[in-house]
Amino acid sequence: MPEPPLPPEALDLFAGDPEAFTAARGALARRLRADGRREEARAVGALRRPTVAAWAVNAGGRADPDALAVLLAAGAALRAAQAALLRGGDPRALREAADAERAAVDRLASVAARLLAETGRGGTTAEARVRDTLRAAAGDEDARRRIADGTLDRERVPGTAGPFGLAGGPPPPPPPAPPPPPARAEQEARARRVAQATAALDAARARAGDARVEARRLEAERDAAVAAEQAAMAVREEAHRALEQAGTAADRASARRRAAEEAAQGAGRRRREALAALADAEVTARSLLAGDPAEP
Repeated sequence: MPEPPLPPEALDLFAGDPEAFTAARGALARRLRADGRREEARAVGALRRPTVAAWAVNAGGRADPDALAVLLAAGAALRAAQAALLRGGDPRALREAADAERAAVDRLASVAARLLAETGRGGTTAEARVRDTLRAAAGDEDARRRIADGTLDRERVPGTAGPFGLAGGPPPPPPPAPPPPPARAEQEARARRVAQATAALDAARARAGDARVEARRLEAERDAAVAAEQAAMAVREEAHRALEQAGTAADRASARRRAAEEAAQGAGRRRREALAALADAEVTARSLLAGDPAEP
């Protein structure tokens, strides 16, 4: 028996806080019954509160509708590539479609993970269930429809509903890539050589930079030593000048001492001469006093 259609108002239940889902669901069902919309009221009353992972998938699709559209388109392309492979199509198309689907899952899963973290519901378990549910959308028609409508109520596991048109399992892994042709091998070898040469060049540049730093340090030490030597020479020259000035002063003092000694000697002679003259004068005076004429 097909499920009764949900009223448009029911979409707001899945967009709101999952902890308030039950109360909001009851209020909406009562309002619908009061309006005479009994079938819709019963459909709303039968809704289940979304799990944390299901809420994150619904919220992520609303937050980034472009990422949701890319995911749905990538799932459709992956199913088409799988069907084409079963008919003998090119395996490369399946690999490309699988890569695109993984990228689309990563994009929408990152949006959902951010919303989980912002609301305090994050964790590795919830994020892993979000990713599994998004991967299941490629092969689970019911999950795909609910994700597109934003009415998912529980997480899904890839392969449980026969995804990609296979009976109960994911698509087989793509066949291994053929070995690269010689030209490609040569290109890869050349790329490795270029990478090695680039690494060696970077190492040489790093060593040159270290050498420049060391050279600047040695130059600074040399400049400091030269400045110290110049200062010492200036001090030595100043000391030489002071010594020369001291020698000159000593010479002048010695000359003054000799002059003083010579003056003292001259004064001594003059004193002795004066004393001798005084003695002669005394003799002459006594002679005169005694009546003896002085001899001419």
